[in-house]
Amino acid sequence: MTKLEEMRKRRGISRAQLAEASGVSARTIEAYEHELKDINRAAVENVYRIAKALYCKIEDITNL
Repeated sequence: MTKLEEMRKRRGISRAQLAEASGVSARTIEAYEHELKDINRAAVENVYRIAKALYCKIEDITNL
């Protein structure tokens, strides 16, 4: 389980809810969670928006 998926589940929200709150597509979030896309190489804006929607730091959802 990725740090992103762990944080999302800890907050008790679905991918669809996170997508709605962050403005990042559910498909992209799923790709980050399944490591089909590397969140560490993602656009900074996307990572920031996801972290903001999860009320956490960028470091909490990436492996930087």
